[in-house]
Amino acid sequence: MTRAPRRRLEPGIRASNSGELLGGHALAGSLVVLLAALLACKSEQQAPLPAEPATPVAENPQGNAPVAAATTAEKKCAPNGAAAPCDCGGGKTGMQSCDEAVGWSKCDCPAAPALSFTLDKIAINEFDSVKLTFNQPVNPASGKHWVTVVPSGKPDSDWGEWKYVPAGATSIELTPKVTENVEIRLHDTFPDHKFGVLYRASLFVVASVCRGEVASECDCPGGVKGSKTCSEPKGWTACDCPKPKAKPRLTCVDGQTQACPCGDGTFGRRTCDRGKWPSGCFLCD
Repeated sequence: MTRAPRRRLEPGIRASNSGELLGGHALAGSLVVLLAALLACKSEQQAPLPAEPATPVAENPQGNAPVAAATTAEKKCAPNGAAAPCDCGGGKTGMQSCDEAVGWSKCDCPAAPALSFTLDKIAINEFDSVKLTFNQPVNPASGKHWVTVVPSGKPDSDWGEWKYVPAGATSIELTPKVTENVEIRLHDTFPDHKFGVLYRASLFVVASVCRGEVASECDCPGGVKGSKTCSEPKGWTACDCPKPKAKPRLTCVDGQTQACPCGDGTFGRRTCDRGKWPSGCFLCD
């Protein structure tokens, strides 16, 4: 059997066929890589997402007002600008506001009312006392408050009759030693503040008309003398006049006569003298 002669390939033709073969392999590899990528992406989309961490709840710095949960981890409180009550102590309530970036503000508490007092009278007699009633118990953080009475218009550094105010006191009494227009002054705590008037009130003190005297002579009817005494602050008492001596009771009329026993069984006579009968019997036989 005669073998057919081989076809002789030219160098150019061999090279061309070889390039076509390599190009086919490269295209197939690219398709495989692309398919693998598509499968991996689809697998990731179908996998369940991990659970999100719980959103932290902002703590209220005052610990006494409800705080809304923050919507994001960055917010310290919510909603921004919200207001909530807070405890100021002593049964008092203040307010606090929300700043999402910072949190709740410091509690804004109402200022305590300034210490003051009222007087139970607007005018008194000299040597009488006046009562001061405070608007709240006096409880200083340190030192002692004190009260004094001085003539009106005197500098705050002046003082007269004065007293310390006991801690927890709600009232106190003062007895002015000066008269006419005076001021009752409440001073800040000593020794923290040497002088510092916190509150003042005006008072009129009526001077006694017999101040400095105890007793005096006075005139009574009939030209006799009596005595009067000083009752501060009311003044002098009425004149105490001596009572007139009682006249003796008359038992007879001058010149009148009557019989009287002489002691021997006979009778004599006696005569009335200055309204009285003499003790002896005269003109006896």
